[in-house]
Amino acid sequence: MQFDLVNLISLNLYPGWYGAEGVEQPISTIRPYFEKCFNFLDEQGWSDKPVIISEIGAEALYGWRDSHNDFFTEEFQAQYLREASLAALEHPRCSGIALWHFSDARTYSGGLSLGRPRTFNNKGTLDEYRRPKAAYQAVREVFRRWDGPQKGEKNAE
Repeated sequence: MQFDLVNLISLNLYPGWYGAEGVEQPISTIRPYFEKCFNFLDEQGWSDKPVIISEIGAEALYGWRDSHNDFFTEEFQAQYLREASLAALEHPRCSGIALWHFSDARTYSGGLSLGRPRTFNNKGTLDEYRRPKAAYQAVREVFRRWDGPQKGEKNAE
């Protein structure tokens, strides 16, 4: 890692999505994972570098609603992105977050597509026809309500 050579550290993170097959409450892993990453950077001596979450997401199939709120449902994606956005915005070491990605898009074909329903990356907050999923509203609410660090928290000068 050459973080000493950069002005900004960006992290592509997917806690609670990739590698979460056996996790009972995958969304609950987001904040601890962020904390682990930020602590690691600080322990390595990079506490003066701003950090952004440059990629994060969970997939949902447009229109799939399920009371279990399981992987690939609109409910799971909305909860996941709400929690990830809040975790980033509320953490003093995080300077921003970018969701992966705007709308669903076609990805692989052939054997590689076995891990992608419809051969799409379905992490968009809108489907490929730009119809909003539940996550669109969830993220919108988070960012519309966010007004920066609360009283008593350290502000960037």
